Amino acid sequence: MQLERRTISPKPGMRAWMSDSSGYPLPEGLTDRQEVRVVGQQGRTRTVEDAQGRRYEVLFWQVDAGYAFRINGRYFRENTPQALDLLENYLKHLERMSRFAPWETAEQRQDIRFQLRRNGRNPQGRPKYSDFSLCGV
Repeated sequence: MQLERRTISPKPGMRAWMSDSSGYPLPEGLTDRQEVRVVGQQGRTRTVEDAQGRRYEVLFWQVDAGYAFRINGRYFRENTPQALDLLENYLKHLERMSRFAPWETAEQRQDIRFQLRRNGRNPQGRPKYSDFSLCGV
């Protein structure tokens, strides 16, 4: 089982997450997987803003704006139900494979869990409600 995906290019107005996996250090004040908003772009750099309104200039490859996954010949952004279902199924597949070679799938499983969480699903696939009025309580 293999996932086919495209990286979504970070553009102004987008919600995104910082990534320190590129080999370039993040500016002081930003951490790996910290949520930010892209507020500007100039060539290869992006201006991002954190929750406190602080702005940072970073390289575009340090900004994770998500992915689009190919499903039945079409691409779906990671926040769609189709892509989230695919990620959950792929995570289950990787967890089965991890019994034989856990070191080979650990980072990928961690990344998929993060993608699920940032899109409102926990790694088991149940919706995460931040507003309990949605539950009818």
